[in-house]
Amino acid sequence: MPATAFRFGSSVANLGDLDSDGRNEIAVGSPWEDYDGINDTGGVLVLSLSAEGTVTQQDSLFTAGNNGGFVARSSEYMGFGLSSADVDGDGQLELLVGSPRLNDYGSVVVAWIFPSNRTISRTSVLSRSTGGFAGVFPQKTWFGFAVAAVGTSISPSVPGGDGGRRSQIAIGAFNCRVADFVTGCVWISSIDSNGRSTGRDIMIGPGEGGMAAGSAQEFNRLGRSVAGSGDLDGDGVDDVATGAYWFGATGEESGAVFIFFLRPDNTAKNIRLLSSASGPASLRRFVFPGSRTGHGLAAGDLDGDGLTDLLVGQERGNSTASSSLEGQLLLLTAVMEAAGRVTSSSQLQWNGDTRLPASEYPTLAGFGSCVAAIGDVDGDGHEDLFVSAAGDGTSEKPEKGYVLFSESHTGSSFDRWQNISSGFGQPVGFGVACAGVGDMDSNGVPDMLVGIAGDPSSQSTGGSI
Repeated sequence: MPATAFRFGSSVANLGDLDSDGRNEIAVGSPWEDYDGINDTGGVLVLSLSAEGTVTQQDSLFTAGNNGGFVARSSEYMGFGLSSADVDGDGQLELLVGSPRLNDYGSVVVAWIFPSNRTISRTSVLSRSTGGFAGVFPQKTWFGFAVAAVGTSISPSVPGGDGGRRSQIAIGAFNCRVADFVTGCVWISSIDSNGRSTGRDIMIGPGEGGMAAGSAQEFNRLGRSVAGSGDLDGDGVDDVATGAYWFGATGEESGAVFIFFLRPDNTAKNIRLLSSASGPASLRRFVFPGSRTGHGLAAGDLDGDGLTDLLVGQERGNSTASSSLEGQLLLLTAVMEAAGRVTSSSQLQWNGDTRLPASEYPTLAGFGSCVAAIGDVDGDGHEDLFVSAAGDGTSEKPEKGYVLFSESHTGSSFDRWQNISSGFGQPVGFGVACAGVGDMDSNGVPDMLVGIAGDPSSQSTGGSI
């Protein structure tokens, strides 16, 4: 690790098996990193791990001599958003890196990595007036705070020599200003096999990109989290979910999730709002003032029915008041009609009325801060989850993580759980990021990656995974 690794572990991504050793490489963001004497450039490390989980090789990206032509700048906070996608169709994943303050506008960098030595061969930067990006936005929107791969389309008739391969990515900008209000927004961009925009860059926010004006209030943090959700309505176009965890009346912070059902031109033909006032009654009853619904967001097929399930973290999910820190996890089966109807929802909480143990409830805070589908850990044919509980900085409610095991007949409830403690006696940011990384030790059981970004109240901490 670099000597000044500030908030290392704030984001993580799976890069696939770059060196063909049977174990996936991982990318880890360090957004407050100081590189080459420049303050707060941020950065990304690519790590190769042994079967025991120890680091066998580490390579810092975007530094002098390993930047693929990319020039790091002060205070760009590279690595807040992190994802991967096979942009050029060669079977190797490219890295998508959000730098939300690059030149004060923010950017997403697409980076190609040489498998043999983990150096960057080339990059493409998507930002205002850069990389063919056609969108226009003001400074300080935090464009690139979140990034997710959405899907891939092939149009052989499209000129360009790449077979018409186009990758759709979602880019969160939670400080985006729309109609003089800071509501947040999500950009949907189509990029070619060289990582350049095709000019089909659409901002979805109140009054823009298919969203009705007035759909989101000021400072609701729309775009704080984004997830590709697959083709939910069966129209051949992949869709997107995004969290707005401060959504609600002023000071309410109940939060919400928006599902964007996309057209081929990246606009939203239909938008489904899931909040305390919108969506099925079975869901609305779980969203309360202060719950911060949408703080964590992921997607996976938990029950093996071929349909996408959304995993929605509620950082403060108790029903009593915003000062309550317990948190909870909503499980939404969000399918599958052109209208985008959510067919069912359930909630995991720590109050004794679920299969999760009531004994954990007094020690829990921030359950749902990060969620990830990690694969079938127990071999029952159904995907299992990791959920972090960020804690409240006290010994009474420490930071924890939980592996939740799906029941054999449904993915919306769990019959077993495993507590994974951070092991630290002080707040260290355990679980600020999480991801499934495949079977690293070849034992037939999928493994997971948990980011430990340091004390959340301080920027000058190292961090780890």
